[in-house]
Amino acid sequence: MMKTEHDNVDSTRKNSRTFIVIANIFFVMLAIPGIMFAFKSFILFDSLGAESNPVVLTMFLSVVSFPVLVFFSLGSWVLYAYKKYKASVIISLLPFVNVLIIAIITFISMAFFSESLNWFIN
Repeated sequence: MMKTEHDNVDSTRKNSRTFIVIANIFFVMLAIPGIMFAFKSFILFDSLGAESNPVVLTMFLSVVSFPVLVFFSLGSWVLYAYKKYKASVIISLLPFVNVLIIAIITFISMAFFSESLNWFIN
């Protein structure tokens, strides 16, 4: 039996719905501690000259905007309702950009400042 166009759309709809549900649950669970990190992120500017450091500014903006992007990613359901499945999946992954930026900055910092992270390596 051959698949019809309706079966393909139905399959895409189901896969999109499952992916959006999993992504939204995952990012909402990360947003709870993310809000606490956002409130504490002002500590990044404690050292002298940190306000003009592009790495610190990028880290600050990523941490602060993460809960906001989680909220916007919940709007992927609006696109899903309008049958824009591909766009809804992309919007549901918006907070992943922040997680990726924070991870890259953290790993680069660990590589350059490894002397102060001996407790982490041992």
